[in-house]
Amino acid sequence: MSPRLNNRFGFTLIEILVAIFIFSVLFTVLFGSFRTLSSSSNALGRGTVQFEIGRSCISRISSDIESTYVSMPPFFKQSDLREIADPYRWEGKIENVDGKTFSRIRFTSLSHFSFGMMHNQGVAEIVYYMDRLEDGRYVLRRSDSLFPYDEFEEKSTDPVVCTDIQEFSISYFDADGEETEEWDSESEEFNYATPRSIRVDLQIGEEETPTLFSTRIYIPTYRDEPVSMR
Repeated sequence: MSPRLNNRFGFTLIEILVAIFIFSVLFTVLFGSFRTLSSSSNALGRGTVQFEIGRSCISRISSDIESTYVSMPPFFKQSDLREIADPYRWEGKIENVDGKTFSRIRFTSLSHFSFGMMHNQGVAEIVYYMDRLEDGRYVLRRSDSLFPYDEFEEKSTDPVVCTDIQEFSISYFDADGEETEEWDSESEEFNYATPRSIRVDLQIGEEETPTLFSTRIYIPTYRDEPVSMR
């Protein structure tokens, strides 16, 4: 084969370098697109998981609230001399957990959740409170104790109903629709009544891009100001 025929079907150095350059550009573009698509897919997956966690948490709280048990007159008798607090009282307060403020709520409900082989039913003390794990994440725990229950204590064995929490706040509404951040049905300030409804505001996920939840829950069983106090 003659040298002239070799040159006709071969590639020059410049042509090879141009081909390599074009391939590099195409590879860079394709790899960048893949990374963008992968990041978007991961973000979408995290968002879906966060939504399901938040929705489940709100559903659990709503179920407990809608099964609220409240003591009514004449069983409930307000007295300044009473030493034992109403076991079916409503308490809502703001607490500081390692530098951040969250709501804590305590009430009684017929929505007791049993574990294991035990399926006991009855009035239970429900407490939702915040805890901080060793890795710095904030989680919402749910304490559930059947009556008669001891004085409440936080336990590491209390189930976690929601993780990676940025905000957990509860607002309480009275019979006139007035809103407050705290509640105490044992206090004259609240006329020894229980709230008519609450609003739960929840933010979970990363601090920069949290998933937001907010819901109003109406309480079917409530106590107005006792007649003896009017």
